[in-house]
Amino acid sequence: MDDFYRDIPLPQAVEMERLSRLIHELRSHRAQLLSAWQVDGEAALAGRIERGEVDEHPAYEAWLSLRILEDTREVARTVLARRLDSASRG
Repeated sequence: MDDFYRDIPLPQAVEMERLSRLIHELRSHRAQLLSAWQVDGEAALAGRIERGEVDEHPAYEAWLSLRILEDTREVARTVLARRLDSASRG
C-alpha cells in the first residue's frame, strides 16, 4: 500500500485505493472511446450523429457509454473525496 495511506485505517485505505483505481480505469476507457470516435466529448459525438456524419448505430451506444463512464467517474470521485475528507479529520 502506498505511503499516502499510512495514517488511514487499512479498510478505508483499501477502499480509497480501489476507488482511485476505478476512477483511472473509467477515465482510460472513456479516452479510448473518444479516440475511437475522434471526438473530445459526448456533445461532439452527439453533434456528429445529428449531422449524419456517423451512423446512429453504433454511435448512439458509444455516446451512451461515454455518459455512463463520466457519470460513474463523477460518483466515484465524490465518494473518494468524502472518504479523504473523513480520513483527514481522523
